[in-house]
Amino acid sequence: MARAGHGLIHLESIITPVPAHKRRLRQRRYNQAALLAQVIARKSAAHYVPDMLERTRATTRLSGFSRRERYEEMKEAIQVRPHMLRRVAGRHIVLVDDLLTTGATASVSAQALLENGAASVCLLVAALVPMQKEIDLDSPIAETA
Repeated sequence: MARAGHGLIHLESIITPVPAHKRRLRQRRYNQAALLAQVIARKSAAHYVPDMLERTRATTRLSGFSRRERYEEMKEAIQVRPHMLRRVAGRHIVLVDDLLTTGATASVSAQALLENGAASVCLLVAALVPMQKEIDLDSPIAETA
């Protein structure tokens, strides 16, 4: 990822992960986006700030949601931590996430950074996940799926 994002990352860049809600962190004991962001920052010699963003509320699992429903669920769920506001202003931020499905989480995260003065926000993700169509369990196709 550091190699793939090399054109996005500068020495003055801040690398920060998409945040996990504290309840999710307690369950998993780690934030995979934060682990990726930390290694990327180390390999690129950029600034790593693991706690720039926070999830202000737990969101439901987004699988099965449409693109619009995902965005509505994420809207206002991520914000820049108040003590980080001065650090965001005028900076180039590289946002790191492990998976990108519809981009709702990344969009809300980038929007929070830009609204709080970031000069620019780029996204670096490990994998793209195609949206799955809902399977109608009463459909004859569902029996073969």
